[in-house]
Amino acid sequence: MLTIILLYYYNSKKLNHLLYLITFALWYRIGCGKPRLKNINKKDIFHPKHLMAMVLMALGVKIVVNFGMDMIPKQFLENYVNMIKRTGIGDSLLPTIAATLVAPIGEELIFRGVVFYYLRNAVADMPNKTAAFWITNVFQAFLFGVFHGNIVQGAYAFIFGLILGYLAYRFKSILPSILGHMIINNSNFVMGHVKKIIPTDSVSDVVVVVIALAVIAVGYIIAGRVPENTVVKKETVT
Repeated sequence: MLTIILLYYYNSKKLNHLLYLITFALWYRIGCGKPRLKNINKKDIFHPKHLMAMVLMALGVKIVVNFGMDMIPKQFLENYVNMIKRTGIGDSLLPTIAATLVAPIGEELIFRGVVFYYLRNAVADMPNKTAAFWITNVFQAFLFGVFHGNIVQGAYAFIFGLILGYLAYRFKSILPSILGHMIINNSNFVMGHVKKIIPTDSVSDVVVVVIALAVIAVGYIIAGRVPENTVVKKETVT
């Protein structure tokens, strides 16, 4: 938790992206060790159907969040909108690159890499592996939300974190969650075009959210569950 507090401090001081990318890349590689996959074909991680599953789940959750936010009274979103404008994302090159390319790598190294690794170790002896996963996934997603430092971002980051945690768990690699995170952070232009086509009213928002949830479900079905006999070991690097 102290680590998350320190990261939030650096995040608020605009020193975050490069700093935590380097720090947690080293921590994940040395402190957690290099992942060794057992009973999984590594090529299966980026099989075309699994890439499609990652895209569907990432875009689906992005649509759910964007159209879900339209249902929130505007006065509750005023501070959030002003904060986003101050970041310069979409207007300035460096903040945009940081948010769409660097941040997904750094944040996945932290939450679906280091944090996920230690949380999974903490519940590794639980007989119910499904419950162990969801305890781990919910807690890392919660910390991911706290890391963003405000209620609106924290709420949707928690939702994103659940999906990204599943991808990392399903494929026993943070590469799919990095890809999913990049899709989420870079899909605002898709949302813009979608919102131009769809009427902006509460009924339309609900319909779109339901359809997007179905898209996420399809992605989940395509990706499938990890076989129970799959184990993941971490090799300590010396």
